Amino acid sequence: GNTDRLPELHAMACCLKAVSSADAAAGVEVCRLSCGGHGYLTSANFLSMYGLATAASTYEGENTVLYLQTARYLVKVWNQALKGQQLMPTVRYLEQYATKSVKRFAWSDSTPVIIEAF
Repeated sequence: GNTDRLPELHAMACCLKAVSSADAAAGVEVCRLSCGGHGYLTSANFLSMYGLATAASTYEGENTVLYLQTARYLVKVWNQALKGQQLMPTVRYLEQYATKSVKRFAWSDSTPVIIEAF
């Protein structure tokens, strides 16, 4: 079969798994904290949910490794964009920035620059 888009799929799967498992763990923790002292009760079941959610950060690929694989793909694609090569549809927006066809701002912590950037 055609495997041209396999690196794109791998990067998307890595990022999706890492972000969703980290968000799930953070979400359970927010819910537990929102319940105050009741969040620690066994009947609230947050302990088992938190255990399952945090375990997802490790099995089938540790999140840090998956973030690094995603970053590696993005750096590789950025270099391709700088060379003028054709990019995959999901990252084609980078071509605009690589060719400088989009207005870019010099970053500073000033309020006018932040407002103008958005």
